[in-house]
Amino acid sequence: MRIIGRRIGLFGLGVKREVVTKTLRICVAGAGGGGLAAAALLAQAGNGVTVYDQFDSPRPVGSGLVIQPVGQMVLDRIGAGDAARAMGAPLRRMLRHEGSGRRVLDVTYDRRGTGRHGLAIHRAALFDAPWQAAILAGVHVVTAAKVVAAAAGRLSFADGEPPRVCRRPDSPYDATISSVFRFAWKASSAS
Repeated sequence: MRIIGRRIGLFGLGVKREVVTKTLRICVAGAGGGGLAAAALLAQAGNGVTVYDQFDSPRPVGSGLVIQPVGQMVLDRIGAGDAARAMGAPLRRMLRHEGSGRRVLDVTYDRRGTGRHGLAIHRAALFDAPWQAAILAGVHVVTAAKVVAAAAGRLSFADGEPPRVCRRPDSPYDATISSVFRFAWKASSAS
């Protein structure tokens, strides 16, 4: 267990409080951008994190995309922002018209002079930055593990192997995170 001193603000008042935390064992279903970013952040906070993904070896899927400023802030937080920006191109504006000439998209970045912009990047480049951050943070990755269901504290896999228990006192994990099945369980108080 770790004891962390925290300042908690309440209407501008600073209150010093001792908070007792424990290192959690967390499993993440999916090694996409969100799964890897979550895994890196959780591992950097001192938790033991295992990511399960269906790929046989780590690789990106898809083509190019735009990372919005808030997404770049997440990449910065996990230590991958500079690497991603080095592999992408800044966007100051996105403008799109229909064939009729009607404007259907007009996004202008940095109207207030903050220096923020969109980042056009190929998915392969984007995959590498959070992947490296997760590995450097000590995240364990299990490949060839396609999650097909998540319910009642268990992950079930396509190959029929026994489900991994994810939120019971006898479980190897204290918490499960899955964007695929739209749930995130907080740590069980029983562990």
